[in-house]
Amino acid sequence: MTMWLTPRIELLPLSGKAFPLAEAWEDDPRDQAVTIGFVTLVVVYLLLAAWGAGRLWRQPGAKVAVALLVGFIVVRTAFLSTLETPEPRYVLVCFPALFALAAQVFVGKGAVRTAVARVELAAEPYSTP
Repeated sequence: MTMWLTPRIELLPLSGKAFPLAEAWEDDPRDQAVTIGFVTLVVVYLLLAAWGAGRLWRQPGAKVAVALLVGFIVVRTAFLSTLETPEPRYVLVCFPALFALAAQVFVGKGAVRTAVARVELAAEPYSTP
């Protein structure tokens, strides 16, 4: 979980230290507020992706796409958790998949059905008259 919830602020002039909360707030409240803001943003991304994956899973013909995206995220996270020194930056490659799943929350129900129908239509073999 630490790999996912660590704020990506290596290039910012912030410490990124979130805990212990009281001590970090006492040392630098602005730094603490920004760090907690970035952690909250990652949690929102994760929740939106879970919601979008669940929503997309109910659509016929989209289960393979959801399984591939979620499988990629789970396998990558499982592999990284076996490393002796995993770094949070190693999960950054999972964020495009996370964003793709999260975007499904904002797509209308008809748009997914139309996209699936287009894919099925394109997959049909061409017939010659």
